Formats: sequence, C-alpha cells, structure tokens
Amino acid sequence: MDGIGWDFTLGRQTKLGIFGEVLGFGDTTEEQAKKTLHSHVLLFVAGFDRLISMLWSGTKDLRKKAEQELVEYLKKTMSSSYGLFEEDYMHPLQESSSKKFDDINRGNIITSISKQNDSDHVCRILPIVVPDQTLRNMRHKKGSHILKGTIARCEGCKQQFTTSTLIGNAIDKWNNLVQDSDSYFLKSDVQFPLSKEKIDTIAIRFPYDMESLLREPNSTLEKILKTITLFRFNEHDYNHRKGCFKKSDECRFSYPRAIKEDFGMTINFESEPTTWYTSYGKNKNHLCHAFTMEPRRHLADMFLNTNNPVVSNIFGFNNNVAMGNRNCIFYVTLYTTKGTQNEEQFPFLKHCTAIAKRIRKLRENRNLLLQEIRNDENSENSIDPNFSVGLVR
Repeated sequence: MDGIGWDFTLGRQTKLGIFGEVLGFGDTTEEQAKKTLHSHVLLFVAGFDRLISMLWSGTKDLRKKAEQELVEYLKKTMSSSYGLFEEDYMHPLQESSSKKFDDINRGNIITSISKQNDSDHVCRILPIVVPDQTLRNMRHKKGSHILKGTIARCEGCKQQFTTSTLIGNAIDKWNNLVQDSDSYFLKSDVQFPLSKEKIDTIAIRFPYDMESLLREPNSTLEKILKTITLFRFNEHDYNHRKGCFKKSDECRFSYPRAIKEDFGMTINFESEPTTWYTSYGKNKNHLCHAFTMEPRRHLADMFLNTNNPVVSNIFGFNNNVAMGNRNCIFYVTLYTTKGTQNEEQFPFLKHCTAIAKRIRKLRENRNLLLQEIRNDENSENSIDPNFSVGLVR
C-alpha cells in the first residue's frame, strides 16, 4: 500500500499518500468469474467522518464550511473527466449527413471518421447533448440497445455522437500532431479507427510506455496513451452488462451521468431524513439526508467511472472511488463472504465456525449455571424448618 504511505511493519502510516492522512484500511480481494482478481479497499481518512457529521449541524455556516472542505478533498482524489477542451470536439464532416455510427461504435471501440488535416472538411460546432429523458432511457435495459449510446448531436452537420466517437475524434486530432513530430510510437503503428485488439495492446503496455516517456517526454503522446487507457479500463459500456441490472431494469450505477460543470455536493433535503449516529463522545445524533458527491463531467465523460487520477495515470488499470457513506464499511466487509471457489471461503468459514463454537460454549455454561441456581433454590424451598438443634443448645 505504498500509494497511501502505509508501513506494514509498524502497522501505521509513515508518510502522506494520495488520499491524505489515513488512520487505517481494510482490503478484500475478490475473484471474478473470469478468474481475475480485484480488491475492495476501505480507507479511514483522518477527519473525514467528523466533516460528514458537521454537514448535519444546526449552524448554517458550519455546514457550509464542511461542504467546502469535502469538495476540496473531492477535487484532489476523484475524477470523471478525459480532460477534453472545446477544440477537441471538432469533428470531420461526413459525405452523407444521414450516416450512422451504430456499427462502428458497437462494443466501445474508439473510432474516428477521417483524417482532420483538411480544415475545410472539419465541423467546429460543439455538439449538443440530448434531452435528459433520453439520457435516462439509456440507463434502461431495453432503451440502451435502442439508443445505442448516442449522447449528442451537431446542429451544424447533423451528425450524432457517442462518447467513443467523440474520444476517437480527439485522439485522431492529437495523433496528427504527434506524427508531425519526432515521435516513434504512433507514427506508423497505429491506424484509425482503433480496433479493440489495438486498444487492449496500448492499455496493457501503458506502464512500460509511460516509463519510456520519462526518458523522451512528449506531452501529446502522453495524453493519447492516458486517454486510450482510461477509456479501456474506466469507460462504462453504453450497452451495459448483466450485472448492471441485478436490482432492476435500470443500470444500478446510473450511467450515463449528466454533465456537471464543476465539482460539487448535492444534498436532497426533500428526502426522508434518517439518523446519523454519533459513536464517539457525548455528542447528540443528527438527522441526515441523502447526498451525492459528483466530480466535473463534460460531454465525453458521461459514461466514465469516477476514478482516482493519480492511480489511473501511474498504473492505468480500472479503479473506482466512492466516499461519504458509512454503508461502505459493510459493503467492503461483506465481500469477505463472497467467493466463487471453496478455498476462497475457507478462511471466513473457519473463523465463523470457531466463533459459533465459542458462542455455543458460552451459552451452554450460562444455561448450566442457571440450572444450578434453580436447583439450589428448589432444594432450599424443599427443606422443612427445624429449630430443635437451636432449642437444645
């Protein structure tokens, strides 16, 4: 756990990591159906729980300051953006304005339509996002297959776009800049549209290629590699997966998400309040409401998982960050009971069996003691009073 500055020998944090001061952590490694491993890590960040409690203070100024502190922490630890600028959304004109992107974008394959060297064949009008209800329909099991991830439309050239198309056009634009330089990586090797196999190759090579860029820096090439890797490992497929619909016919991860111009917190004061229990000191409990913490999102970011930018930039792999809910403690802890193989569950079951035996032993001892007390009481009640000895003496 070098990323959080944790020393396993001392059992504590010895230096500040990417999540600040960490008091403790829990890690559960899960084996997925494809035999790949991933971890669910629970971090106890110093002062975080107190800030959450301050959100429900009776003092307005205190609530505001707590919200500002949480948002500042959010900016440093969470990201949901590819970092595209307005000029990155310019797109090549099509020969036919009625041409659709359904086939070339299926399966989240990054695509671009044509080279953007010729400015006369490029549309510079910023695409407009589809209505909110259309985005909501994309979360539905059936609606997602009908709408096929089309999240924006250009009013100028009438083209429709998915997030993969927008990202592909931006990468194609950056790639043209790289080819004009002395770069060796993408100059002759990569051709557009990028195939799924090429995306996989670039994403897997990411840590090694980033090391090469330390010796021969190239900011544009670095941006290309980071964007492709981020897309490969953290983009939520607009077709969704079977696991998205475990609880209902709507994606339980709520993708696509709406555009958000800046980092922020939304508290739903109209929701039914629940009790936020104070587990330390003699402070009183608070009534709290449902809230969400959302990073900045632009047009191309609607299907992007919320990730930690430092982890994504260094390792490249999938990571998802959530904060602010004590239920996460139970969520991560209960993953120790989940397993696809017997040997995974054995340590948990072994401890459960030991605890169950100890509880049974305690209960047996308690029942035995109660039975002895009852027997003593019954024996005392059954003895007839006899004062003969006392009278004789």
